[in-house]
Amino acid sequence: MRKNAKERFYEKTKTDEKTGCLIWQSCIHPCGYGRFKIKGKTQLAHRVAWVLEYGEIPEDILVLHKCNNRLCVNVKHLKLGTHQDNMNDLVSKNKRIHIIQ
Repeated sequence: MRKNAKERFYEKTKTDEKTGCLIWQSCIHPCGYGRFKIKGKTQLAHRVAWVLEYGEIPEDILVLHKCNNRLCVNVKHLKLGTHQDNMNDLVSKNKRIHIIQ
């Protein structure tokens, strides 16, 4: 029997018992974010996790990591925010900006 997208997605993860992060174990973009192909399109894994759990992401909205772990796809560690929210988070934590193309 063929697996659905959610089954295929979560079989590519491993729980970090210390942090609770659900770590992406498959394809990784050079900037450090997981990638997953769904409906014929490769997308960022943390965004796919959000869609699988909660549905579509509004236009111009980002999926941000509360845990600051780019490979984490645990929806409890994710939140929606604007580009400005993301920039404010970067500045407050002295993080570097990574452009994904």
